[in-house]
Amino acid sequence: MFLKVQLSWAEDERAALQGAMEQWAPNIFASSVLTDLRRPSQFEELARTVQLKDMEGHVRVSSSLQRHVDWLAQDVELGFSHLYLHNVNRWQEPFIDAFAAKVLPALRRTAATHEAGPPSR
Repeated sequence: MFLKVQLSWAEDERAALQGAMEQWAPNIFASSVLTDLRRPSQFEELARTVQLKDMEGHVRVSSSLQRHVDWLAQDVELGFSHLYLHNVNRWQEPFIDAFAAKVLPALRRTAATHEAGPPSR
């Protein structure tokens, strides 16, 4: 199974939250709401109504690389074999560097353990 993961990672928590809010706030609404919007100003107006707590469940926000590893490991445990990571904020280069160095190696170890299954008796 495939999963697209919306996340916001930055080197500090405030930047991760701010980046998610600035770039992704209008995207948390149902498509039935968004299809009625015709102008960019309407999207901006709708985004102003979003609170930080509203982002929960829509975007995984954390400055902790380990927290992201844990979330992604849960996805693997649920049976997802392909994870497409979408960092919704604008800090792409630090995201790519950090996830390549820390998150992906840890996730590969988790996936390998998951594929191996429980030890046989």
